[in-house]
Amino acid sequence: MPSKFWVSHSKLSLYDGCPKAYYFAYVFRNPKSGKKVRHITPSLALGQTAHTVLEELSREPKNIRFREPLIAKFENNWQKITGIKGGFDDAEQEHTYKKRGEEMMGRVYANRRVLEGLAVKIKAENNLPRFDLVPEDGIILCGKIDWLSFDETLKSVHIIDFKTG
Repeated sequence: MPSKFWVSHSKLSLYDGCPKAYYFAYVFRNPKSGKKVRHITPSLALGQTAHTVLEELSREPKNIRFREPLIAKFENNWQKITGIKGGFDDAEQEHTYKKRGEEMMGRVYANRRVLEGLAVKIKAENNLPRFDLVPEDGIILCGKIDWLSFDETLKSVHIIDFKTG
């Protein structure tokens, strides 16, 4: 058994909804290879694409961040997960998820003023921020953050999640 156990909101939600789905997603290993079986889902494909766009945006100098339209960045990244690569059952399902992603990019752009300042980058194990939830049991809470913005006036950091608002 590993000495550390990493949990995230997504993992906890999956377990709460269906423990068997959690088992196959995070515990089960192929008996022959001993490796975890990875299966991309439409939700994972959408989240991966949105995070990639935001990561690209955070690396750009703040004075040119919105020179290229966000929707163009999203479209370029969507091409990497289109069709079966993104776990989509059919074109209609893919269209539904793509539309959700385009709406996310619209929310990001509509709130771009919070992205026009300094972006904070976290250097963390596995590139994920972490919090020791139950240190004595080695349970770590982790997850991807959409954006960390530094407020120079207040000398504080703001966590922004575009998927939920």
